[in-house]
Amino acid sequence: MPYQFARERLNYAAFASGQVLHSLPGRPAFPARLASELYQRGAALLRGDGASPPYVLYDPCCGGAQLLTTLAYLHGETIAALIGSDIDPDAVQLAARNLALVTLPGLDARRAALADLAARYGKPAHQEALNHAAALHERQVELTNQRTITTAVFQADALNTADMRAGLAGAAVDLVIADVPYGQQTAWTTLDEASTSTEAPLWRLLEALRPNLTARAVVAIATDKVQRVRHDAYQRRDQWQIGKRRLTLLSVLNP
Repeated sequence: MPYQFARERLNYAAFASGQVLHSLPGRPAFPARLASELYQRGAALLRGDGASPPYVLYDPCCGGAQLLTTLAYLHGETIAALIGSDIDPDAVQLAARNLALVTLPGLDARRAALADLAARYGKPAHQEALNHAAALHERQVELTNQRTITTAVFQADALNTADMRAGLAGAAVDLVIADVPYGQQTAWTTLDEASTSTEAPLWRLLEALRPNLTARAVVAIATDKVQRVRHDAYQRRDQWQIGKRRLTLLSVLNP
């Protein structure tokens, strides 16, 4: 069954790029419902293995952090920290702007900007975005009353172990969710031009993640149907397909 947790078709319009969340051309957004399903499946595995929330969530191919920001609003009660990284400095700047929306000051600033646009131009799209921001504000107040979700974002080559370790700065990750490069809009790139590795990019990503994971960590990866998620240090816990995407959940064997 494609959806075990996010079975209802809810209205996720508030998380669409260019509404409340910031966007740039060429930055594809990850479907909010599928992000919710991935998170809930990963969290269920963590709980089943004895790891209680809240969790540290990391996306090593975060782009504009639309996925992370969306999950903060959908499942913030069980999230302690959101961490994102990307090889592209422009993406990192965009991610920082979106992760700021997980705080009341950041969201209030965004609401003020949207209100100014609505007042100046009177476009229905601006008013719609402002309405979404108001709804997210109510949700953010609810989450803030429970705990503060810490956020961090840094530039890093997701295929480079030292790069990732330096950026995470000792943070122990419970759950990784990554929509890895594929298709026409994104492709694997690396800062390590001197690398002679013949391993596939996904193997190198999993290898780079290993030193930063908790003992019961879960790694959830979205790929196309061609790429294979394989590494001897991980156990596959779940795999299914939705449309053109293959979703794979792994547990680490030797963190």
